[in-house]
Amino acid sequence: MKVVIFSSPQRKAMLKKLLKELNSMDVTVIDSPSTFGKERFWMRMAYAFAICLDSEHDNYLLLPDDVCKVDIDRIKLIHEKMNHLKYTINAINDGRLSCWGSRSNPRLKIDGLIHSDYFDCGGLTNRKTISLIGVEPIPAHWFDRPDKSSGVGYQLTTKFRGKNVLMYTAQKSLIYHGEHESVMHKEERKRTPLVSR
Repeated sequence: MKVVIFSSPQRKAMLKKLLKELNSMDVTVIDSPSTFGKERFWMRMAYAFAICLDSEHDNYLLLPDDVCKVDIDRIKLIHEKMNHLKYTINAINDGRLSCWGSRSNPRLKIDGLIHSDYFDCGGLTNRKTISLIGVEPIPAHWFDRPDKSSGVGYQLTTKFRGKNVLMYTAQKSLIYHGEHESVMHKEERKRTPLVSR
């Protein structure tokens, strides 16, 4: 399994702990300067996809650097179970049941996973899935409100829906983060915190 971590300068200590936990894994860290900003996050995701597809692995785990615990055993079991499918799995269950007009389908249930029909950038997927699409620049009009995110999750979700990719969220989070300050959405996350469940 290939692990790609999106890092930021403000979280070097957290990244160090995460790398220690993942010491036996094939890990690549995509670092960025503090001036990078959410408007350019699509470039980091495009680079992450390229790194994954260029690796010898077929299964991938995309992580933010603010993760403090990773349930590797469960992640490996899920990859084994799902690898024949086109799929994504949000590794953090933050309580959202829908996003970007998602339509969950209880008939598409898999043990430990909720069919959520959206992908929020951090989680599990495989070569079969990410080779279907590319990551493109986010239009400037997306950023018309400060509460909007990078637009990358929305773009990926829309493209994956068009390719009939199954999108799930872990019933119990596979990765965990605390209630520390957000780098990308500082003020919005104070109003609406997203915490692992």
